[in-house]
Amino acid sequence: MNIILKAAAFARQAHDGQRRKYNDRPFIIHPARVAGRVAAHPQATETMVAAAFLHDVVEDTSHTLEEVSAEF
Repeated sequence: MNIILKAAAFARQAHDGQRRKYNDRPFIIHPARVAGRVAAHPQATETMVAAAFLHDVVEDTSHTLEEVSAEF
């Protein structure tokens, strides 16, 4: 599976049920928007876009850095 799609699916599952406190939208919208901005950069790599999807997983979910590192 493509690393971007894998990261997006992982982040979606990790943030399932979470809402943004500022606008009550599903939390996954935030990392998806960040990933979109990163992807638009001319020098972006697949790894950079995947990292953008994952950037809040350790901070805002029960997943550990070790889990994310092992998966990616």
